Amino acid sequence: MTETKRRQYTAEFKKEAVELVTRENYTVAQAARSLGISRSMLDRWRRQYRERGQDAFPGTGHQSTEVEELRRLREGNRRLKLEKEILKKWRLLKSHGMVSSMSRSGNCLDNAVAERFFRTLKSECLVNWHEMPAEEVKHDIVDYIEMFYNSERLHSYTGYLSRNDYEKLAVTLV
Repeated sequence: MTETKRRQYTAEFKKEAVELVTRENYTVAQAARSLGISRSMLDRWRRQYRERGQDAFPGTGHQSTEVEELRRLREGNRRLKLEKEILKKWRLLKSHGMVSSMSRSGNCLDNAVAERFFRTLKSECLVNWHEMPAEEVKHDIVDYIEMFYNSERLHSYTGYLSRNDYEKLAVTLV
C-alpha cells in the first residue's frame, strides 16, 4: 500500500484563498472548486483567519524561537481574554441569582429539552418568520404555544397526550 503525502499550502496561498471569499464575493464552494481544495478546508482557513487575523497561518516548524514564542504568547493572551469574558458573565448572572449553563459546544445535555422545543417551534411554526413584522411573530409564537403545543400537540414522553391533558391527569392522580 502506498502512502499519499499530504499537500501543504503556504500562508500566502491560504490568505489569498480566504480573500477570494471575503473580498471577491466568491462562495466558499466556488472558491474551493477553483483552487482544487475541499470546502471544509477553506471553511477552516476562514475560521482561523477570522479568529487570529494576520497570525492565522504560522507555518510548520521552521520558525525562529522568537516568532514561536510570540505566537504562543498571543494564543495564551487570547485564551485569557476569553476566560475573563466568561468570568464577567458568570459574575453578572450570579449577582442576579442565576446559574450559568455548564454545557459546552456539542454537549447540550443540560438544555436538551429547550433545544428540542425550539427546533420544533422553528420547524412547525416559524417557517417564514424573517418576512413577518416582529409583533406578528410574537403573536404567532404565543398562539402556537398556548393554542397548539400545550393543548393539542401529542408528546411521546407523556404517553401521546397533550401537555394540558397530561397535567390534568397528573392532578387527578395526586
